[in-house]
Amino acid sequence: MSGQKIQGFNTEIAIGSHRFHIQTELVSGRIVTLIFENGAVVGGKKTELVGEGVSKNEETAEILKTAMMEQHKLMVENIKNSMKPAGEEISEEEKIQKDKDLIKKFLEDWAEE
Repeated sequence: MSGQKIQGFNTEIAIGSHRFHIQTELVSGRIVTLIFENGAVVGGKKTELVGEGVSKNEETAEILKTAMMEQHKLMVENIKNSMKPAGEEISEEEKIQKDKDLIKKFLEDWAEE
């Protein structure tokens, strides 16, 4: 990509008392999105890219930026949708369980990548 560095994406989300930071960047031939809550990684996604045969030009850079943006948006939407109450108040215990389930799902998805 003619020596140019592809800028990553960062998004902050506040949902109730939860504060998430979503970070997507290109790392060693992978699109890596990490999700942080209170400074700890609670989930993420890695996407392997085809490396050897890819020509490194501006067109490739645009394709990579688009893929990174799509992955980043997907992770942001997943968090927003997972943390929304189902239209009614839920108990604190249910909120805690929902948080645990969300973190578990992200970690399972991360491990599968």
